[in-house]
Amino acid sequence: MNHIQTEKCKCFFQLGLLYFCFSVDRRTLSFFLSLFCRVVSFAVLLYHSSSSSI
Repeated sequence: MNHIQTEKCKCFFQLGLLYFCFSVDRRTLSFFLSLFCRVVSFAVLLYHSSSSSI
């Protein structure tokens, strides 16, 4: 009984995770991508400004 319950929980958890990934996907992914691009561009800008001052 316990084993079946844990298997059911695992399956339910994976389905929930899959649903979460698919429902959140678009908006959150684009948000994180834009945030990542901003951070990278800011870092590159800082790097170039610091290297040019030397």
